Amino acid sequence: MIDPGCNNLSPTLVPKANGLPDDIVQNFFAQMPSGAVFCKMLYRNGQPEDFVCLYSNQAFHAQTGLGPVDGLRISVAVPGILEANPEFLTVFGRVAGGGSAESFETFVDGLQQWFSVQACSSKPGHFIAAFNAINQRKVAEESLVASEKLYRGLLEDQTETICRFKADGSLIYVNDAFCKLFGKSREALLGLSWHRSVWDEDLPLVNAKLATLSPGNPVVTIENRIIAVHGEIRWGQFVNRAFFDGQGVLLEIQAVGRDITEQKLSEAANAELYTRLAKISSRVPGVIYQYKLRSDGSSCFPYASEAIRDIYRVTPDAVQDDASAVFAILHPDDYAGVADSIRQSAATLEPWQQEYRVRFTDGCVRWLYGNAVPRNASDGSVIWDGFITDITERKLLEDRLRVSAQELQDLYDRAPCGYHSIDVNGVFTNINDTELAWLGCGRNELVGKKRISEFMTAESKERFKATFPQFIAAGHIENVEFELVGKDGAIRQVSANATAINDSVGNFVKSRSVLHDISELKKIHNELMLLTAEQQAMLDNELVGIVKVRNRHTIWINSAMERIFGYGEGELDGQPNRILYLNERSYQEVGAAAYPILKAHGIYRTQLKMRRKDGEVIWIDLNGMQLPGDSRDSVWMLLDITASKRYEQEIERIAFHDVLTGLPNRKLITDRLKQALALAERNQHPLAVCYLDLDGFKPINDQYGHAAGDKLLIEIARRMQEAVRVNDTVGRLGGDEFVLLLTGLKQIDEYRPVLQRVIDAINAPFSIGQRLVTVGASIGVALFARDGDNPDMLLRHSDQAMYQAKKSGRNRVCLYQAESNG
Repeated sequence: MIDPGCNNLSPTLVPKANGLPDDIVQNFFAQMPSGAVFCKMLYRNGQPEDFVCLYSNQAFHAQTGLGPVDGLRISVAVPGILEANPEFLTVFGRVAGGGSAESFETFVDGLQQWFSVQACSSKPGHFIAAFNAINQRKVAEESLVASEKLYRGLLEDQTETICRFKADGSLIYVNDAFCKLFGKSREALLGLSWHRSVWDEDLPLVNAKLATLSPGNPVVTIENRIIAVHGEIRWGQFVNRAFFDGQGVLLEIQAVGRDITEQKLSEAANAELYTRLAKISSRVPGVIYQYKLRSDGSSCFPYASEAIRDIYRVTPDAVQDDASAVFAILHPDDYAGVADSIRQSAATLEPWQQEYRVRFTDGCVRWLYGNAVPRNASDGSVIWDGFITDITERKLLEDRLRVSAQELQDLYDRAPCGYHSIDVNGVFTNINDTELAWLGCGRNELVGKKRISEFMTAESKERFKATFPQFIAAGHIENVEFELVGKDGAIRQVSANATAINDSVGNFVKSRSVLHDISELKKIHNELMLLTAEQQAMLDNELVGIVKVRNRHTIWINSAMERIFGYGEGELDGQPNRILYLNERSYQEVGAAAYPILKAHGIYRTQLKMRRKDGEVIWIDLNGMQLPGDSRDSVWMLLDITASKRYEQEIERIAFHDVLTGLPNRKLITDRLKQALALAERNQHPLAVCYLDLDGFKPINDQYGHAAGDKLLIEIARRMQEAVRVNDTVGRLGGDEFVLLLTGLKQIDEYRPVLQRVIDAINAPFSIGQRLVTVGASIGVALFARDGDNPDMLLRHSDQAMYQAKKSGRNRVCLYQAESNG
């Protein structure tokens, strides 16, 4: 029964206040977006028993899905609500009894809705309640809680230590690994500062590096000593990531750390070992050296043991003042890495350790390992004391092991396996597509509905029944075999490995299970064993071209082969090898030389020019061998050595020509003079050796600088080459000294007009910036065979004649006179 006092209640929500009309108040409540209801509390024996809805707005109807409830008890409008939600009577009773406004959240089972409720009283025994449906927010909150639980689970599974701390250093999160490292519980650590876990001597370094964190530089890695469990001093490496708000204020820092004590001990041991090795450097199979990096960027090896001849194929003297000969043979792919590591070591004074390759002019590539300790020198340079050894054999072994490991990894990754999770009742909670295919079912048929045991043979069901409790207790199983039966009746033998996932109090939640099809793995393994020999020969790579040949036609190639010769994918398939050769003759010669060797089970190797698809000629290092078990097929490996060949040519050019002017240097001049003397002696023709020194060059060089001087020398060299005849040679000895070799003279005096053209060309003005300058030339001439019959004598006599030209007034030609030259 409704309380008799409510039978004739006015629908007016509240009495007028401050003179506001009733219609204004009711209109306000009618327009509220929140569901609003005005109620009177009903009591029994002084205790709230029920309440009557006197007025409800349209938003209340929309929020709750109820029709009009005005004049109805809430227990009638929503049966069972007061039993399922006792907080309604508790909170509304306090508010209607004169208590302060209150708010709470509740799930109304009868409406299947979450609500946020706010209540206040307008007069004794009455209250106003505002309802807002919050289902979406609650779903989002539950999802957030689940995500947070998953995130924390991932953090707790890490072997690295993970912590988060505020700007003042107080810890707000630590994972299990962090607790184990410091031997304290999570409760004991949270709220404490991480400072007390850092070795006192390292604390300034840590604080200084953390101070560098900013929104533009949010990550810093720090290595420092820590005080671990039982007071043990350990080394840790911590990657610190800072989080800032929109105004750039530091909120917190997350640090992920790992124990590097063994690494540090190893580094200390290496330093001690270096000291010992330095005392016996003459006996070790490697080069002991001192390397110096000057402040201007140049470098040298002030000291290197004799072993540098074997390591770098240079002498200690060759690199004592200039290390460029060593850097010239660094492998192009490793050059930048070596240079960067040296710069990094110089900047931090951390020990330099590097593995890298060198490539010699003969194409030989060797692996080296360098280890050195840097120090600052008083002159601003950095000096390393170190050791370099050849590790080629070790690297080759590592490569073979890496290939073997990769093959095993590929075999594992590609092996078909099933994955599923089951709950404490053995019911599927998750399953992958492979296992679904095995069982012939859809995911919706199994997850949350079927047990794994329903797909087992009778024998396997018994094994599962005995094993599953043991698995839950132990937390893992390994290599337990079961027979799965698919929908189609096919039986599959599988090997199961699983780990248990427990909740925070240790209760089993679900399994993580991996199932391997044993028979399929064995089949794949056997097939791989049969193909191993051929796969090893046809190993694909990016550097060496590999082609399998039958009757001199391509039957298989790798991608490097197509890249080297400029062909697209598949263009060389089935093609005759002839298209790669320069001409028919080269093709026939290689065939005639190679195939007898291959048939005798030998290896054929040569270097030859071949042709790319675009017509470009390239140098190739070619070697081939017959495949075992099939005399018709052979495999060939091709390496592009064009760059190496070009490098050899460039080295030869540099060795015989002046770097500045490009003219022949003393070595080439001497060689040509020997050849010219031999020809002149056979033909009985004169030959002139002319020694030329510029007049007035030094003042120009001093006034305008070396760059202007170099430019002037280059122009003089060009003019002299234009002034002499085709068969003459102009060379530079150094500085402003040149040599002219005039050959093919029929008469002795034929040298005069040539030299006059040279002087005239040199006398012509030169422009340096906005100014014109002039220089002259003093030339001394020695004639074969009048003044000598060997290169040294003729060069010496022409030099003496040049000095006589200087003494005689400069800018002239003087013929060597034995009397005037002593």
